[in-house]
Amino acid sequence: MKTKLNQKFKQGGASIFLVVVSCMFVAIIVASFVRLMIRDQQQASQQDISQSAYDSAQAGVEDAKRFMNIWLSECQSGQSVSNDRCSAMSQALQAAALDTNGGSCNILNSAGVGSASGETMIQSSSSSADTKLDQAYTCVKLQMDTEDYLGELSKDGSATIRLKPVATAKYIRISWHTSKDTSSESVPLDNFGIATNIALPTSWTTNKPAVVTAQLAGINFASAHSGDSLDNPITNGTGSGKITLFPSSSSTAYNSDSRPLGFQVAAGADAVRRDASTSQKVYPTSCKASLSAGGYACSVLLSVPDINPGDSQYTILRLNSLYTSTNYKVEMLDASRQVVKFNGIQPKVDSTGRANDRFRRVESRIEAVDNQFPVPDFAVSQGDSGNKLCKDFWVTNLSSGFSCE
Repeated sequence: MKTKLNQKFKQGGASIFLVVVSCMFVAIIVASFVRLMIRDQQQASQQDISQSAYDSAQAGVEDAKRFMNIWLSECQSGQSVSNDRCSAMSQALQAAALDTNGGSCNILNSAGVGSASGETMIQSSSSSADTKLDQAYTCVKLQMDTEDYLGELSKDGSATIRLKPVATAKYIRISWHTSKDTSSESVPLDNFGIATNIALPTSWTTNKPAVVTAQLAGINFASAHSGDSLDNPITNGTGSGKITLFPSSSSTAYNSDSRPLGFQVAAGADAVRRDASTSQKVYPTSCKASLSAGGYACSVLLSVPDINPGDSQYTILRLNSLYTSTNYKVEMLDASRQVVKFNGIQPKVDSTGRANDRFRRVESRIEAVDNQFPVPDFAVSQGDSGNKLCKDFWVTNLSSGFSCE
């Protein structure tokens, strides 16, 4: 009898032990799942707050656009309106240009936009008591003059850029093709030197930098000119020229350092204007074979006629991207090849946003000049009044008896 009780006791003890171990195992699994759920919830919450902070920073950028709209429409239009506000905005912009830290965080308030001090709250209604979002932009700085012009060209797309320097520029540096334009750090290139007669291909290799065409055109309003002046090489700020830049790995290709490319500074210079009597020349441009170090793969320095500051000379650069899309950067340089800033063409906005205790900072560019204006890719110029342009379209079974008269 005693032996049977001992056996039952041992069996019960083993069962209790198994139950305890099983409960502990289940508890560990449940605790692990709870911990994972809490961590995922925290990450989702942090991401949501971070996105809200980013949205707050973007709100600062949008208010900077409002500032620029007021500045351009009221203070730069030649109309004498709101002189006090324009004076305050002008002083704020001048102070920002002289400040190495970018000026005041509340520069927008000089135009009546944003808070005069501290942060500007983001509200979902016009009520001053609406602070439930707990979002704000804490600092917005605006620089009118920038060292470069940044943009993106779609395949076969174009951009027109006003070249307005703060001091006389003698060179233009064009750089293109970044890691955003490719799926690989390796950059496939052709090995074309200066002596090579390059023919544009009918197909294009994946991840290969785009072929970029650059057209320079200018009018000097201080000297005599006409519409026909644009058909001539650039002289005294008036005229035009066009070149085609082909990516190359050759050491003899044109580059941004020791081998600049002359941009039609005189008859017989590197760049020629395309017309009925001359063929368009394609120029090999030096590109690096890898983007592992970042930056731009291709870069070329163009020697140009003097581009002077002020509004008496109007010079534009038009870029086209062939075969594929590309990101690009344009810089102007002086005689010693030091960067000359663009004068108010693409202002830079530095905005910091807040949501709860999370901060995000963004840097954006504002187009002070509309570079998306639909400039035609081709045009027909009619000479004197005696020449006629016929664009009639006929559908007829007659072989003669109709004309454009």
